[in-house]
Amino acid sequence: MASYIRWILLILIIAAASTTLLAVMLTIDPPYEKEQLPRENVGQITGNYAEAVSTHFPDQSDSYRLLLENPRIRSAIEANPLVRDVGSVDYVGVLAEHLDAIESDDIARWNGYRTACPDTLSQRDRDLCMRDIYLRKVTVSLYVEANQIVPWSLLEYTDEELDVILGDLYQPAERYKRSSIVLSNGNPILPYEYVEELRTLFPERSINTQKDLLDLTIIRMRADGWRHATGSSKPKDVCGSMHFDFECLVDRKKGSDSITAGFLYAVLQSHNVPAVHEPRFLHGHTGLRFPSLGLIMRGNDVYDLTKAGRYTGPNPLPIDYTYLDLDTYARWNQLELCEAWYFLTRQESLQYLSAYDDPTWNGEILFAYCLNDSGYEPGEALRMVFSRRVAAPWDCLPEENPDAVGDMEPPLTEDELDEWMDRIGAVADC
Repeated sequence: MASYIRWILLILIIAAASTTLLAVMLTIDPPYEKEQLPRENVGQITGNYAEAVSTHFPDQSDSYRLLLENPRIRSAIEANPLVRDVGSVDYVGVLAEHLDAIESDDIARWNGYRTACPDTLSQRDRDLCMRDIYLRKVTVSLYVEANQIVPWSLLEYTDEELDVILGDLYQPAERYKRSSIVLSNGNPILPYEYVEELRTLFPERSINTQKDLLDLTIIRMRADGWRHATGSSKPKDVCGSMHFDFECLVDRKKGSDSITAGFLYAVLQSHNVPAVHEPRFLHGHTGLRFPSLGLIMRGNDVYDLTKAGRYTGPNPLPIDYTYLDLDTYARWNQLELCEAWYFLTRQESLQYLSAYDDPTWNGEILFAYCLNDSGYEPGEALRMVFSRRVAAPWDCLPEENPDAVGDMEPPLTEDELDEWMDRIGAVADC
């Protein structure tokens, strides 16, 4: 036990810089000096796996060899059912081949995997196809780690978080093969490049933490004009094909709770930030948990009016409006659907309205207050946003849905709405 504790501590405190920087696909000078895992403290690996590592990475100081000799890295990769269950594979050899392709910028052939593996394949051939795509994701993660593309490290994560990134376990392992959205980034270089473009598009915003990357990704999506897919959100209607793919979503900028959550997962995974599928956010639609950040959001929060705004240009509201902390979520998730959504919509309403007198953020609120489309009086349209009929889930409106499971209270009382409209009206110049 003592040696194990010393091993963990050494992971966190001993720094060893690489002797050279590896070739980078995009010309970026990583400004980070990250802690490296010393070879002599990675634990024991034996048998065929150790032989494969030493064969494909003969240089004992090779960053990739040091990573693959770490039992935690190996365990996370082997948590993926395509490695664990689909026949034998020298995945270390496959990773060595893919890493060589990245290092030599010979990845054009990866575009053959732009979409998910065809449904016309036999189950075994489809599994093998999916496994190759999966190992390319691992390749990108190892590349990011070895080249210090970001200032955080895979080795800082818990075992469960490593399983999400290197095991690709956005959803539980038992659902992995049945999920197409997990493979929405069939070519993992595409989300990698999407993130690297952030540095050019937003040079004034540094990516120093995982939260910075999450924030900036959503800020870009909002600046790009992402909206909810109207009508059907099936891949044929959104992408014009039988599968969602990353390029389609970047181009069409349309999402839904599950599509948008899957897109965010692909982006974050490309730079080693864990995100986990939340199938029923407060018993409703799909959400996305960020375990290392202690946060959660719905997929649709990217373009929700009270989080993203609508009237005064992209990103008119604080980015932190987007998220809910996991402790609060855990409490509310124990409640019945309609009670949980009452607390959620109440918090969202108060959060949005509270910026009315903040000159940095109140432009959106004052515009919404003064909106006079369809003959609205000042405040009338804004007040409607926080009415029970608009805020409540369909399953909590028994007067409209005969199959409703409950009846949600209005997020704000009429007296509260009167008070808020008076406050905003005193600031607005309609």
